Amino acid sequence: MLLASSFLSVSGVGVSKVHLLSDSNKTEYILHGEGATITCHYILDPTESVTAIYWMKDGKEVYIWRLGQKPLPMGVLRGRVNENNLSTSTIEVKEAHMDMHGTYTCKVITNKGMAQNEKYIMVIVDACMENSWKTHRDMIACRETINFQCVGMFPKPSPACGIFSESRGSYLSSVPFDQTIQLPNGTYSISLNRVYGIQSWVNHTDITFRCYVFIQGTTWRTGIKYKLFGEKGCPTDSLAIQNGYYNITEGNTCWGLPKEGIRVTYHCFEHYTLSGPPTLLCQSGFWVSEITVSERKYPLCSNSHMVGKSIELLVSVS
Repeated sequence: MLLASSFLSVSGVGVSKVHLLSDSNKTEYILHGEGATITCHYILDPTESVTAIYWMKDGKEVYIWRLGQKPLPMGVLRGRVNENNLSTSTIEVKEAHMDMHGTYTCKVITNKGMAQNEKYIMVIVDACMENSWKTHRDMIACRETINFQCVGMFPKPSPACGIFSESRGSYLSSVPFDQTIQLPNGTYSISLNRVYGIQSWVNHTDITFRCYVFIQGTTWRTGIKYKLFGEKGCPTDSLAIQNGYYNITEGNTCWGLPKEGIRVTYHCFEHYTLSGPPTLLCQSGFWVSEITVSERKYPLCSNSHMVGKSIELLVSVS
């Protein structure tokens, strides 16, 4: 998080805030390797003039601007900022590094006095790439395996992981990281390994595994949203047809319902005629017709003999 804290003024000059803006337009943090500007916003008395601005990181001088001189970067800022910057109040970071993570104090010196303010600036090393996640679905056993390994994350991340119900809009369970280890270079290695079987979730057909890695105090996050056990499938209670029967190709979801791509073919008993589509296809959880043979969306078996008799009766009456 970025926190503005102390404000100290013993003269007309005042430092209202220290402001961060990264090249990705973030004011909360800088990503490792990107550029940014750190600005000291100050207000002067009309008779005042700035003679020097000192920047400290965690209490140590890292940048000095003096009237009539080029800025002098030191410590963690040496070689990482624009030394030709002419602005009195801004540090131009060319390439952020995790060593730059810390509290920055801007001290403005004028011909009449001094004022200062500070800000906590966070540098995030995003080491958790897309290939950090591995998933495997066993459709025979209806088992899901999820593995996560991320090495080099900084600062220490936090998890928001678990089984999520899409219909309820809430987590049904939560899980922590299995390991969070700080490495010798100060970064962190995090890992998570989970195996889920359908037996524990037979009453939930709309669940996903959601796991977000986030840095507390910022909006930064990365992670995965993964549908567990595949799609629910198409319902079977609407397949029956009066005066006929159907054949269905094999293949069920983990919930025992016809899976995506399954076809149903309809036939009528003797003396009955099929109208509407002869086949239906399971698509996105619904039964749809592959071809349009009439205005009917679903098949119907009607008695062709009785239909003919009805027509003859109508003709004779007229």
